[in-house]
Amino acid sequence: DRSDCTVRMKIRFEYILNSQRADLFSAQADQVDIYVYDDNGTFIQTIRASRANGILGNDNTVNVILNHGSYRIVAWANLHDVNYSCNYECTIEQQRLSVISEEGLVPYGLSSLMHGMAEVTANNRNSDKEILVSMTKNTNKVTVSLNITGNGTPLTEDYFNVTVSGDNGIYKYDNSLAECN
Repeated sequence: DRSDCTVRMKIRFEYILNSQRADLFSAQADQVDIYVYDDNGTFIQTIRASRANGILGNDNTVNVILNHGSYRIVAWANLHDVNYSCNYECTIEQQRLSVISEEGLVPYGLSSLMHGMAEVTANNRNSDKEILVSMTKNTNKVTVSLNITGNGTPLTEDYFNVTVSGDNGIYKYDNSLAECN
């Protein structure tokens, strides 16, 4: 039994599913939260990595140490506590990420949320192996521009109320939408 032996692995993040077809992870992600679950879906550990805390390298990598075994890694980039809450100390099937709202409204700009997953087997044969996690962007920016024409009456922002709504405020571990309560 080698389950108590550890293996060092490197996770590298990329964000290439974008209109520029270039890796924009460094430009668009300032932190990544990594959740590790075993092959039974049991929570093992979490790592909050950022360039500021020195855990997220300039090459978009994070070193992790795992016991021998099979794991599923769930990663959320830009998961800032003011915008999102994530329950993760549960089984992987129960993990939920929620947008923090006030009475169903988000009155501020959200950070650019990204998601990625990987399945990893940790053993002596793949020690120091690099695991690639390709991220998908969940958050899009909406810009509303008003061109006012008319009789010259000055209008202020008080004349307008713009609301963008959706029912995609809760995500499951696999980035699919969960039921909103």
